[in-house]
Amino acid sequence: MLYSTYLIPLGVLLLLKSSTSAEHSRNHDKFYSSIESKPLSSQETDNLRLVLNFIRQSPEFHPLTFSVILPEFQSSFIEFLLSYIGQNSIEAYKVRARDLSLKATWMSRLRLTWIFVVQDLSSFNIFVYWQWNLWKAGNQYLIIFTGKVVTTLWTEAFTNLWRKYDVHRIVVVDDDFRCLTRYMPLEKRSNNDFGRVYKSCLKKNHLTKRSSEYDLLQNPPKGNNSGYPDEILRLNTDTRLFENFQNLNHYPLNVLVFESLLMNVSYDTRNRLELSKPDANVAFALEKAMRATFRIKAMRKVDFMDDPFATSLTGIETRNVDMVITGFFVKVYSKFRKFQFTCAMYEDKLCFVSPDSGLVPKAYMPFLPFQKSLWFLLIAYNITVTFLWWLAKHISESLRRQYKCANPSRRLEINRSTRKPQARYLSKSGIKNYFLIKEHRSSDVSNYKEPPEIPRYIKRPIIFIEHLTYPFQTSEIPAQRALLLGTLFFALILNGLYQSVLVSSLSKPFHYPQLHNLEDVVDSGKIVITKYANLKNVFLDDSELDAMLVQRIRVINTQRSTKDIVAYEDKIAITRYYTLELGDSDYFDKEGNPLLNLVDECPMNYRVSYVSRLHSPYAEKVDFVLLRLREAGLLNFWFDDMLYRIKIAKIKKRRLNKDMAAMKSWMSGRIRLSLDHYLLTFLLLFVGLFGSTVMFFVELYIAKRSTRKC
Repeated sequence: MLYSTYLIPLGVLLLLKSSTSAEHSRNHDKFYSSIESKPLSSQETDNLRLVLNFIRQSPEFHPLTFSVILPEFQSSFIEFLLSYIGQNSIEAYKVRARDLSLKATWMSRLRLTWIFVVQDLSSFNIFVYWQWNLWKAGNQYLIIFTGKVVTTLWTEAFTNLWRKYDVHRIVVVDDDFRCLTRYMPLEKRSNNDFGRVYKSCLKKNHLTKRSSEYDLLQNPPKGNNSGYPDEILRLNTDTRLFENFQNLNHYPLNVLVFESLLMNVSYDTRNRLELSKPDANVAFALEKAMRATFRIKAMRKVDFMDDPFATSLTGIETRNVDMVITGFFVKVYSKFRKFQFTCAMYEDKLCFVSPDSGLVPKAYMPFLPFQKSLWFLLIAYNITVTFLWWLAKHISESLRRQYKCANPSRRLEINRSTRKPQARYLSKSGIKNYFLIKEHRSSDVSNYKEPPEIPRYIKRPIIFIEHLTYPFQTSEIPAQRALLLGTLFFALILNGLYQSVLVSSLSKPFHYPQLHNLEDVVDSGKIVITKYANLKNVFLDDSELDAMLVQRIRVINTQRSTKDIVAYEDKIAITRYYTLELGDSDYFDKEGNPLLNLVDECPMNYRVSYVSRLHSPYAEKVDFVLLRLREAGLLNFWFDDMLYRIKIAKIKKRRLNKDMAAMKSWMSGRIRLSLDHYLLTFLLLFVGLFGSTVMFFVELYIAKRSTRKC
């Protein structure tokens, strides 16, 4: 394949700026000005080719992609590198040193192998200082050192790159390209400090006898006063040039934790830190599996002056913290960029907690088994049935009256047949008294005047209302009996349903409508609070609902629990689902009724993970351990154990908060009815009795007035 297809032109890869800083140009010129342009000797060429072949076949450099920094003048080293890249069809980028400050997409890639040509360490340190964005833990760096005499050890330069940028995958080719110098940051030196440099060199007779496995490096000469440890490096596929972080050798890591639902922070009598709960177990497991030493900095809730999540991410970006072992939502944090998430540990929801709507008063229970629409339907049904009852009676009486008028003889016969003669046997004195009494009664009746009757337009509606409350009083005709039979089963079923719902409401009282979705939250008109500003940024969609919700959200800074504010100040809080499951969320009134309600609709589902520095060299090992913990079921075990303890504590707390009478009632399972259940019923009864009493006295008053007029 042609070489031009692999060397991508600089003009295509980079967005060139119109001008470059003069100070950068001077440093870049200084970086390359001392590099000699003399041709390489045959021994140097063979040594360099041997090293490049080893790098090309080493699994630690795969996938291999070179990035060559070009000087501003012709260099035999660069020409040899470009020729080697083209001959072996290696993917490569090339860029001039003065253009490294430009931001190109390909430069942000990881696992690039950057190649530098360096004359002395001072110019290299200047280059590191100005090109800080070039150094990433995920890249490899191949430094070709052309100086003849090394006056300064590489240990300081390697340590500086490791501590500032986490760069450890770096190899220096020096001493006529016959020696490799590499850095092991986790190995201890003689002074017990971490960071050890190893150097291995080629055999002098390697040109006469080659090895297929490139077993051509040996210890440096005895006269070497560089101070590097002796080691034989076998150049084969098993050769390890870089640290694999399988054993951190008790290397200290700065770990930040803060008190949360899954992390409990406390101190013993000797002021020693004690951690518990699942996040603490994860931290201990990581420390043991990685064989590291965690320098744990713990923050308690009483120390939270600001958002603890923002404080933690700030510590990550300032490189004061290596890892935060507290669950973060895997989402975009707008103010922070230089961090990365570990593998997800579990899932959680972002929910709303609102005040409980409360129980409907017990007096309303007789009217609550049916909804309003059903009550109106039953009222309409009752009116219809009463109307049919009267209509059937009216039609039957009309037909009977017409039949009697059309057949008067039949009417007389019927009257005669229905009358029965009554024989009375009286004595003579009795007959005399009978006629005297009859004469007296006839005179009284002629003088008696009945009170005025109630007008029809008032009397009939009253009778109709009476039949509405008790429609089927007496069935006088077959049509009414048929109507009664047709509605009997419907009335029985309806009555049974009503009673069953009413009885079940004693054990599960009726609630006022709760908040169920985001629309209900917005329509409630209540303020939404949260302690964390990053949760407010969740609702940034273009929908009208989210826009209204963002206007309601207030970020508060208080030591008080948000659940306590919701329970007693009639506000809504944004919270995690596990907050209610694992936290102390038992807020009850005196009767044991809950004060908090979890809104059914949770707008977001998030994965939860821990946080480490961007391109952290420990990330791969951390993810490996966390995945094994999750696959082994340890995380679920810790969750279940914690949840069990919390449930037991909640049950004990609820029992202690109840008085003895309520406790006995709850333990026995009995439900006692009180006057509160029948208050409205008795009130309606009182209204009915009072109305009937008033009507009775009104009738007496009208009767007396009519009597006085007579």
